[in-house]
Amino acid sequence: MERAISCEFNLDTACVELKFADGSMISIDTVAVENEVADNMYQRSELEWLIYNQPLEYARFSGVPPDTYLVITPLIDLFEVHADNTPGYEVQEARLSLFVKGSYTAIKNAIVRTLLGADFTITDRRYIGHEDDTDYHHYAIDVAKPYEFQLEKEE
Repeated sequence: MERAISCEFNLDTACVELKFADGSMISIDTVAVENEVADNMYQRSELEWLIYNQPLEYARFSGVPPDTYLVITPLIDLFEVHADNTPGYEVQEARLSLFVKGSYTAIKNAIVRTLLGADFTITDRRYIGHEDDTDYHHYAIDVAKPYEFQLEKEE
């Protein structure tokens, strides 16, 4: 298997499906996983949130995990305050969590340059720590970007 190119929850089969560049696919039966690991409704609700919002976080790497991967977590959507209460822009914010075995500096700097070049505002950067059990360094970059807001009219 090569790198994952997509990860989605399939409503028809109730499976998280990972598709790889070499054409192979892994399908994870979420009902079976919930029945095996969730002891109460709170754990089930956390698993269900991951399934719908971050299926890649739900999926486990098969075989050897990659030395570097990035998880994007949406944080907020907000409207800027306007005197006429009509939003002209919405600001979307997300956290990019970089996990790297070994030195993370070069890839972190490349990500920062790319984000700044694409007119993102970096609102926070911080080293979260080293995960001794997985040997990953965890670095977080929070970003924001304004988008023009257009009120959709009902037909």
